[in-house]
Amino acid sequence: MLNNFKFKGAHLILPISFGIHLIVLNVSLYALTPETYLDLAAIAGYNFSWLIIASILSFYSLERKERFITRFHKFVMHYFIFTLAYFTVFSLRKIEFDLRHQLLVLTVIFLLLSVFRWVFFRIRKWYRIKGGNYVNVVVIGYGRNMLKIKRIFNRSDYGYRYLGYFDCINVKNKDHLGEINDCFKYILENRVDEIYCLVSQLSQQQLKQLIHFADNNFKKLKLVPDNKGIHTR
Repeated sequence: MLNNFKFKGAHLILPISFGIHLIVLNVSLYALTPETYLDLAAIAGYNFSWLIIASILSFYSLERKERFITRFHKFVMHYFIFTLAYFTVFSLRKIEFDLRHQLLVLTVIFLLLSVFRWVFFRIRKWYRIKGGNYVNVVVIGYGRNMLKIKRIFNRSDYGYRYLGYFDCINVKNKDHLGEINDCFKYILENRVDEIYCLVSQLSQQQLKQLIHFADNNFKKLKLVPDNKGIHTR
C-alpha cells in the first residue's frame, strides 16, 4: 500500500513529465523524419524552443486540482508556438523539407503528447487515491467558506490530507486543533505543507504574522476571502 510509505513524490512529477515530453518529441522526430532531425544544431533548436516556450507560458506549473481538460488550451498554444519555432529552425539551418510530410509528423507528435497527457492525469489520480503525492493542510480560522474548503479536501484524487483547523471561537468540532497562536508549533512539528487562511476571521496583525511565518518556513499560504476565490502566496 502506498499509504504505508507516506511518499509525496510531488517534486518528481514535473521533471518526469518534462522528460517524457522531450523523449516523445525527439524519438518521434528521429523515427518519422530523420533527414531533417539528424543535425546537432537543429536538435538543440527543437529542445531549447520547447523549454523556452514552456517557461514563458508557465506550462509546467501544475496545480493540484488540474485535470486533463483544465489547461488544455495552454497545451495547444504551447504546441502551436513550438510548430512555428520548428519551421524557423528549418529556415535558419537551410534544411529542405516536404511541408505536407512535416505537418503530418507534427500532427502525430501532437496526438502522442495528448495521449501521454491523458495517461499522466489518470495515473496521477490513481496514485493520489492510493495515498501518494499528498500534501498536509490545515485551516486557520473558521467561517462561511469552511464547508467549501473541506469539500475540496475530501476529494481523494486531489491529494489533500486535511489535519484540522485553528480558531479561538469555534472549538467544539472534532477537527479543532487549538487556538490560532497554537498553529505555528503544530505546523512545524507535523510537516504541514499548505495553510489555508480564512482572512475575515483574522486580525491584520495575525495575518501579517502568518504571512511572515509562511515565508520564513517555506510553507504555501492560501488566503481565502469571503465570497471570492483562493489566492496563493
